[in-house]
Amino acid sequence: MELETLLDQNYSLGFNPSLAETIGIPKALMLAHLHSTIEAYGMERDGRDWIYSTYDQLHTQLPFWSKGTIKRIILSLEKEGFMVSCNYNNSKMDKTKWYSICYEKYIDMLEDPDGFLLDY
Repeated sequence: MELETLLDQNYSLGFNPSLAETIGIPKALMLAHLHSTIEAYGMERDGRDWIYSTYDQLHTQLPFWSKGTIKRIILSLEKEGFMVSCNYNNSKMDKTKWYSICYEKYIDMLEDPDGFLLDY
């Protein structure tokens, strides 16, 4: 594979360096991935844009992390209020999670960065 192909912008995961400095690179990368996915495929429900995905699907999209790591990152982002999840599936048997980003939390962090020095 040629170097240009490896560095092609279509393969890059851009993220905000100041957010990464505050919450950590893995969480910032996950938020960037979810944001771009929501921008492309999001569906509006209850006043928010959502995407749905399984841990297996996220692992296919982000193969450099294990499914366990993906789950830990998502649970941490939910606990810290940067993401929310729910189940909008028609079948109660379908446990696929729906995800939305809490952009308000990010805006609050920008306004008061000292209040968001989180352990990661």
